Amino acid sequence: MVTRNYAPSGGIAVGGASPTEVELEVMGTTEVFLIGRWIKSRLQGDDDVTDAVTLIERNQAPLGTEFPYVLYHLVSGTDMLAGFGAVKTHVNCLYQVDVYVKGTSLSPVETAIRRIYDLLTLVPAKGDSPVETSAGIIYNSVRELALERTGADAGVQWSNYIQQFRVRASAV
Repeated sequence: MVTRNYAPSGGIAVGGASPTEVELEVMGTTEVFLIGRWIKSRLQGDDDVTDAVTLIERNQAPLGTEFPYVLYHLVSGTDMLAGFGAVKTHVNCLYQVDVYVKGTSLSPVETAIRRIYDLLTLVPAKGDSPVETSAGIIYNSVRELALERTGADAGVQWSNYIQQFRVRASAV
């Protein structure tokens, strides 16, 4: 039996492990979690991105995270069928990748923003093979939205560059 309780970061801790570890282990075969793991590994594997930010994380940054940082999350997907309990199997997933900086200028992370686009835009040319195959999964991805916004929280001004990618994963 798996028990759920709220972690200090505000997320849900399952059996004492972080939600990300448990979800990837238990539901790692669903497209949503394969793509989430793929996005994180692509971004963490690139020096231009990791040199520019303090954190790359799914959904929410821990309290006190220093700027700049990257968050990514599932925005939508086509609900196909019941998976594990309340978790559904989704396809045709739309993921959002946000780069947050302190202040109003994105110049400290411009290179990272361009690299995120390069790393997550995988559209094979007509007749070509898909450009990313990992562990028996083919990934295709195209950016559908890019925009900049600003805001303030607790008196701290921040800017956010948003990119949304339609990502598909399929078996080889």
